[in-house]
Parts: sequence; C-alpha cells; structure tokens
Amino acid sequence: MPPLKSCFEVCISGHLRGVKDPFRLAAALQHIPAQSRMRAVQVGGAMSTAMTVEAQRWMRREARYSWLGEMPHGAALRRMARARVMVISSRMEGGANVVTEALAARVPVIASRIPGNIGMLGRGYAGYYPLANERALARLLWARGVRSGVLWTAA
Repeated sequence: MPPLKSCFEVCISGHLRGVKDPFRLAAALQHIPAQSRMRAVQVGGAMSTAMTVEAQRWMRREARYSWLGEMPHGAALRRMARARVMVISSRMEGGANVVTEALAARVPVIASRIPGNIGMLGRGYAGYYPLANERALARLLWARGVRSGVLWTAA
C-alpha cells in the first residue's frame, strides 16, 4: 500500500501499556507546527481501562492523533506499510517483531534509544531519540517530514 499523498502519516503499533510508552508520539505532535500535514496513527489494543481513557484523551487534545485500537495482524501490517515512518517508543524492551515488519515493508523506523532497539538496529543507527523525550522525537519526525516534501500544503 503506497503512502498517502494527502499527509505525512506516522504509525505506532503495539498494545497500549506502560512499558511501550504508547503516547510519546502523540506528545511529540505538540512540538510540530499545527499547520503541518503530519498525522499519527496508533494501532494496538488497550491493556487497561486507564490506557483506553488516555488514548481517548489524546484524541480529544490532539486532532492529528488517531488511535485505531486492536485490529487483525494483516490489517495492522497494511496500515504500517502505508506510513512514511514507524515510531518504536519502548521503555524497556525492543520492538523486535514490529521493527522487522517495518523494515520488511521498507518503512523507516525512529526508535527510543534502549538496548533492545540498539540490538535490532545497530549502534550507529541515526534514527534514535532519547527515551521519553518527545521534543527530540518531534525533531527527528520533522527532519524526516521536511526531507519527504509532504509536510506542507502547496500555497
């Protein structure tokens, strides 16, 4: 599935639970100009009522963020494949499956700098951001979006 031309879609995939730092991408959007065409899509079931409430709160607070919930694996892969970037925001564990799926789909990965992600992507990988740092994540997303030429609507 080719990327959307109407926006710069960023995907995050995985169950909503604390170890995954699931709302770091939503928080990063606050540091990206509101008039940009960046959109964040989150796929994955909430592992608690509190996570459901938090995802709904983020959707009300940040119009560019959408939580799609749990979906069949094939559908989740198709959503990821149309993204321009995949974010892996884990705190303690690498996203081995989702990293390999993103790479197989030729979707660039931006990941938290933790041992599991470093083990998958290598020490010299340029797409890391410091753990729990949404400003740094926003800078990497912005740089990627600017290079794509898709962040702004033609005037």
